[in-house]
Amino acid sequence: MTPNKTSLVLLSVLAIVGCTQSPAGAKTRNLESEIQGTDLADSDVPADSYTRHLAIQGAIAYGDSVDGHYASGAYAAWLFTASANAHVAIDASATDGTDTVIALYGPQTASSWTGARPLAVNDDYRGSTNSHIDHRVSRAGTYLVVVREYSDAPGAFTLTLACSGSECRQECGTADRCPTGSECHRIECIRAPCPSYCQPTPVAPPACPPNTRLCINGSHYDGTPGVCACVPDAVACGGRLGNTCTATQFCSFTDAAMCGFADATGVCTARPQICPALFLQVCGCNGQTYGNYCYAQQAGTSVLHTGACTPAI
Repeated sequence: MTPNKTSLVLLSVLAIVGCTQSPAGAKTRNLESEIQGTDLADSDVPADSYTRHLAIQGAIAYGDSVDGHYASGAYAAWLFTASANAHVAIDASATDGTDTVIALYGPQTASSWTGARPLAVNDDYRGSTNSHIDHRVSRAGTYLVVVREYSDAPGAFTLTLACSGSECRQECGTADRCPTGSECHRIECIRAPCPSYCQPTPVAPPACPPNTRLCINGSHYDGTPGVCACVPDAVACGGRLGNTCTATQFCSFTDAAMCGFADATGVCTARPQICPALFLQVCGCNGQTYGNYCYAQQAGTSVLHTGACTPAI
């Protein structure tokens, strides 16, 4: 039986649709619309239903690229200044196959960004999971770029800022005045007047919210205000777990754990690089005697007790 023309046409249409499916895959949320309709919140209040915060990482200059990580407890953001009618291009490209989403806000009109609405948002650009914004700003001032991951997954990306026009940077006004959120930066030169440009006001490094995981899996912020360095999560060792530590670590036991007897566990800890020249003998968990605690740890063992090990009878 020969298929009729209607069936052939229908089959052709289905084949075309199947071939032109976006590589980004099916998505259950229209994140661009959600962001467009949501006020931004500053670092002191939840940003949305995910209780994320705005964590400004610093400034980005035209022609520069910065490497960043998505934050599960904050929106990673960067600042830049622009003159009126500057044509800016912003790209966020994942370096690990994740799905970037970027939003542009500005110009800044108050000390915080609370209540700001985005000028432009982009999720997938030209069928990819990377993001791109091409926008001409109408007013001079300080602008904010926010980068997030579509499904709130951890990962890394590169953010790039470009600008076209006769002058993209905002020049300082009379008496070195600049728009809100920026300050005058004067370039050194031999002859006056030296050129000057408005730069985003420096911001303090984002604080580490307690009990909030902002780093990638397997690590966490150390909680030091203003530092927020990622440190590896604690790895248990000893007892029934056995030696789970790397070659540069040792299994550190408390005195009560007694080197893992009765299935007690310790924590993998980095071996010390330098030890003091102090003679205070200790007995290591391996049954060897060492000059002090540090020498035992440097050799890759915790300490059972002070004093030399008792020879086996």
